[in-house]
Amino acid sequence: MSVVQQCLRQQYHAEVIRLPPTINYRYIGSFGKANLKMPKQDGSEDFKVAVLSFLTRATVGYAVLWKMDAVVLQKGHTVFENKTEHELEYFSPTGYMSSNPWMKKEDFTQLFSEMLRELFQTGDTLSKKVIIGSAEEKEAEVKKLLPNAEPYLLKMSGSFLEGQNFIASLQHLNETPDTIMYRDGWEQSNTKIGLSQITAGLVHQVTKLNVAYDLKSKQIRFGKLEYPDGRKLKLRMEWMEATEKTTDGQVWSEYQSSPMIVEVHSDKDLLASYVYTTKSPDSSVSFGKSLSGSEVYQLEGFNNGIPVSVVYDPGNDLVFLSYDRQLKLVMVLQNINPESRSFSGTTLSKNKISMGGISNGIGKPKLKGTSEWYHLFYDASLTREQAGQSLEPLLMIFFGIGNSTH
Repeated sequence: MSVVQQCLRQQYHAEVIRLPPTINYRYIGSFGKANLKMPKQDGSEDFKVAVLSFLTRATVGYAVLWKMDAVVLQKGHTVFENKTEHELEYFSPTGYMSSNPWMKKEDFTQLFSEMLRELFQTGDTLSKKVIIGSAEEKEAEVKKLLPNAEPYLLKMSGSFLEGQNFIASLQHLNETPDTIMYRDGWEQSNTKIGLSQITAGLVHQVTKLNVAYDLKSKQIRFGKLEYPDGRKLKLRMEWMEATEKTTDGQVWSEYQSSPMIVEVHSDKDLLASYVYTTKSPDSSVSFGKSLSGSEVYQLEGFNNGIPVSVVYDPGNDLVFLSYDRQLKLVMVLQNINPESRSFSGTTLSKNKISMGGISNGIGKPKLKGTSEWYHLFYDASLTREQAGQSLEPLLMIFFGIGNSTH
C-alpha cells in the first residue's frame, strides 16, 4: 500500500490519496484468468485507480509469469492505462522440481515494488525475464553456519535421490578430483546376512529404547561404491522387525519396526554403520536454527569409530554433515551448472514445456558438460584427504533416501 501511494503521489502530484482498507485476493485453483475490476465513478474530479497483480504458472509448461495491469479514470474517462508481463526464472533448475518458495517475504515485497513502479512509469524498466535467487545468496546463508567455509564443487550425473546409478566427482581448484561411482544392487552372497552386534547397539543408542530386541530382517537393499583405483565398498540397507521384548526379566511377543539400518563393508570388514530415518527437525542440533521446519532425512552412526551425522533438509535444499558432533560440511542441493537443466537426473526442457528424462538406472553414468554441479562448503580446517573421505557418509544419505519407502 505504501508503494502504491508513493507511485501515485509521484505521478499525479496528489496531496491526498485514499487507499482501500484491504487488498482483494483470489486464488484460481484451475485454469483461469484474472481480470482487472474497473473502479467506480462518482462524477468527481478525483482520479480513480485500479491495480491488478497476477502471478501464475504458464497455461502449458512450468514457466512462471507475473502480470500487472493498471487503469486510472477521471470523470469516466481513461487518463492512464498500462500492462506489464515478466517471466520469473529461478537461477537453478532445482527450483522447478521442488515445492519450496522461491522468495522470502522481503524479496517478494522488493520485487513487487519494482514492478509497480515500472507499471506506473515512475521507475526503471525491468528485463523481460527476471532472475530469482542466486548461488551467492545460498553461500551467504551457509557461511552464517560455517564461517570459515572452503568451497568445493561436486559434479554429479544420474538420479541420486531415486536410488539409481550415479557418479560423483569432488573438485577443488586444480587438484586431481576424487571420483566415486555408485552401483545400485549387488550380489547378496558376498556379505553377511545377520545384523552385526555393533549396529544392533547403534539401533538401541539412536532410538533411546531401554530394551533388548530379538531383531529379524524384514527387507534388504544393496548398493556399491567403486573408486578409480579399484577399491569397492558394499552398502547394505535393511528394515528390522522386533519380535521379542525383554523388560524386568519377562519376555513376550511384540512387533515394532525399527528405523532403516545402513552398513558399509570392505570385503568382510564393517567400516561404518548408520541408522537412517525421517524425522522432524531437532532443535538440539547445533545448526537446528537453519532447518526449515518440515520433515528432514537423517543418517546417524559411526565411521571408523567417529560419530557422524548427516541431515538433508529438503525445505531449504541443504545437507549438513557433522563429524564428531561438529559441523564440517554443508552441501547446497541446487544445480549451478549453467549448461544443465536437470536435478537428480530429471531434466526441464529448454522452453520449460516438459519435464522428464529420469535415468532408468541401467548402464554407467558419465560426467559431461551437462552434468549437475553442486556447491560443497567444508570447514577450512579439513585437509584435502579428509574432505574426500567425507564424501562416503554424504552419499549414504542419498543411498538411504533412494532405497527407503517414504
